[in-house]
Order: sequence, then C-alpha cells, then structure tokens
Amino acid sequence: MRLEKILGSKNRVRVLRVLTMKDGTSGRKTALQAGLSPSAAMNALGELFQEGMVLRNGTHGKHLYKINRSHILWPSIEKLFGAETKLPKAVSDTIRMHFNNLGPVYELMAIGFVPDKGFYLSTHPRIELDGEPLRGLREQLKINFGTDIAMVVEKPESMAESLIIWSSTEFRRPVGAMPFERKKALNFFGLK
Repeated sequence: MRLEKILGSKNRVRVLRVLTMKDGTSGRKTALQAGLSPSAAMNALGELFQEGMVLRNGTHGKHLYKINRSHILWPSIEKLFGAETKLPKAVSDTIRMHFNNLGPVYELMAIGFVPDKGFYLSTHPRIELDGEPLRGLREQLKINFGTDIAMVVEKPESMAESLIIWSSTEFRRPVGAMPFERKKALNFFGLK
C-alpha cells in the first residue's frame, strides 16, 4: 500500500483519472479513454487491483473496474485529481490578473493552449515574448504551474490551432480554434 505503487507510473495515474470520472468501466474502455494500449491499461489495472485501490467485478475476462473509495489513500488522491482539473482556469486567471495589473497599455484579447507547446496569448499591441511586461508572468507560470507562454500574437487568427481558454468579448474565435469545454481542455492538458 505504498504511494509509489499507486501513483508511480503514468499509466496507473491515467487509469485512475479515467475511473475517477467514470466508475465501473471495462478494461478496454478504460484503455481507450486513458489513451493507452489495452495491455498497458490491463497491467495498470492489475497493479492497482493488487494495491487495493481498484475493485474488480465480473468473471471470465468480462470485468468491470471501479475505484475502491474505502481505500485509506483514496480521499487524498481524489483531491489531487480535483485540483488538477482546475489547472486551465487557474492559469487563465493568473494571466488575466497580470494583464489587469499592467494597466490600459496592453489589452489581452485571448488565451489559448496548444499541446506540447504551451500557452498562446493574443495581445494588442503585441508584446515580445521575452519583453519586460511578460517576464514576471512567465516566471510565475513556471513556478506555480510548471508551464510557460509559447507565443504571443497580435491577430487572434494566428491562434487557429489553439484551444481557446479565455477570450475578451470583442474577440472572435478564429476558424479551427476550439472553444473551451472541460473534456477537450483535459485532453489538451494531457489529463485525459
């Protein structure tokens, strides 16, 4: 019942995340939702079952898995997953607060996110990525969230590949950009 046996692998964390959102699911569905191969998901489920974190019901290869909510560590792990889902909003709020403190010189038009790249900002006028107005914000994002701003654009149309997390009322979502939805945001942040 050691914590590293439960949370010590990416696959086990992904499986737990899926079961947190949908309790009582098959190994195959868990694999699909976790973005894992069926064998990787089954290995993770087996390890979690051995640690008592997951319960297994059914017979002859037709098992349904669910979180063991009586496990002593489950309440703390559940809180971790809950905090994790707040990441997009927390980052967006931090960026918006930073721009409010800059005053009327810069207008934040939109905040987007691109997987494996980071956050995109649309500002008017455009701010250089390594410019003074962003320096403190970038440091704060690295310390608090382990992330950074990947690009700053002036025209929101340049954010077409982004998931739009926040936008001002004047901003029109560019063609191809996705509106913020919880499930899509979690996928974009790698929190499937």
